[in-house]
Amino acid sequence: MNRKAEGVETESESGYRSLFEHNLDGVLFTTPDGTILRANPAACEMLGRTEREIHCLGREGVVDVSDPRLPVLLQRRREARQARGELRFVRADGEKFETEISSSIFCDDRGNERCCIVFRDLSELERARNDLARLNDELEQIVEHRTRELVTAVGDLEAFAYSVSHDLRAPLRTMQGFADVLQQDFGASLPEQGQHYLKRVSAGARKLGQLIDDLLRFSRLGRQEMHAGEIDVDALVKEAVEQVRAHDPDWAGAVVKCALGRCRGDLPMLRQLWVNLIGNAFKYSARKEHPTVEIGCEHRDGTTVYFVKDDGAGFDMAYVGKLFHVFERLHTDAQFPGTGVGLALVKRIVDRHGGRVWAEGAEGAGATFYFTLGSSK
Repeated sequence: MNRKAEGVETESESGYRSLFEHNLDGVLFTTPDGTILRANPAACEMLGRTEREIHCLGREGVVDVSDPRLPVLLQRRREARQARGELRFVRADGEKFETEISSSIFCDDRGNERCCIVFRDLSELERARNDLARLNDELEQIVEHRTRELVTAVGDLEAFAYSVSHDLRAPLRTMQGFADVLQQDFGASLPEQGQHYLKRVSAGARKLGQLIDDLLRFSRLGRQEMHAGEIDVDALVKEAVEQVRAHDPDWAGAVVKCALGRCRGDLPMLRQLWVNLIGNAFKYSARKEHPTVEIGCEHRDGTTVYFVKDDGAGFDMAYVGKLFHVFERLHTDAQFPGTGVGLALVKRIVDRHGGRVWAEGAEGAGATFYFTLGSSK
């Protein structure tokens, strides 16, 4: 028995009807010449019209015919029998709104060509695009303002660095010079307490000079132009070890655990990095009878991790966050001399190479400093 002849709706027909009526996108069925045959509830709501009004108006009444994209979409649909794109529609109150449209040609049960047009309101997306463009404009203005402030701050910093380098060094050299003269010419005639004070003045002047040097080196590093190239890390580490050893000939040196290979980076910066880490390891292990400093690398998840390990004083991991900040020291000058800038320099160098640096240690059980290098161009 023919169920359609009896007017009984098949399951598939019921499904298509439900999809048509409950679709959140607008759906129009039209003839090839633009006569609208059906419009689903979503289309009626978006257009602000009843299905009968939409049928009477046809395509020219609901689509912005002045939109230059319309002929392109129609041509593409004629050639490929389907087309996608964006198109402006018109609401009942005359407001035009952007839509994303999908249009295709098919034949109905009687062999007549029909068009199915599915469209989605992009008004919210358009508003979001406009908001994003506005925010981008505001962000550009903020960045421009902050950049001007940064340029001013950098200029002030450079002026300060110049002042430190020239204006402070002159009186410092005077202090150091007179302290040395007093010690050489009149030291023997001074009482023991006077000699002690004079030595403290001389040591303080030297410490201040070293601190000025380190601060200038730290401030210049942020502005220094990088010149990246291929580097033989084994040769660089050997050079750094010799440089550290030159300050203390009694140091036996370090043990390189494995071939370090090659890397890409700025040679002067990486030389400074290795000298700082190796010198740091020696300094904090020098009080041991047979200090050991190990240098090597590991490969983790495709990344080379370099390390410098010592068996010296170590540190409490509760304070590991202070290690790489300027002037943050975990030991006093009486324990281990220093300015608190060396590890901050290490971090800045690693940052400029796109890597990261971290440390592990325990009090009285030594410390290990790890770092990676990014792909410096």
